[in-house]
Amino acid sequence: MTPDYEYVLKYGDPRVETYPLMDSPTTMLFIIAIYFIFVKYVGPVWMKNRPPYSFRSVMIVYNLSISAFNM
Repeated sequence: MTPDYEYVLKYGDPRVETYPLMDSPTTMLFIIAIYFIFVKYVGPVWMKNRPPYSFRSVMIVYNLSISAFNM
């Protein structure tokens, strides 16, 4: 372990030790790596011969509901 990581473990907030994804940085790095692989490789191959998704009606409902909520 590097000295910086040991410092963080020693002086970190003990209340967040039981929170998900807070016990080790490797789990978050794994999630980021999976996301990157999906965005760069799996997604383009999967959508190669498909038409783009249309979210127009969903976005209209979402924007109206957010606007109403903010009023």
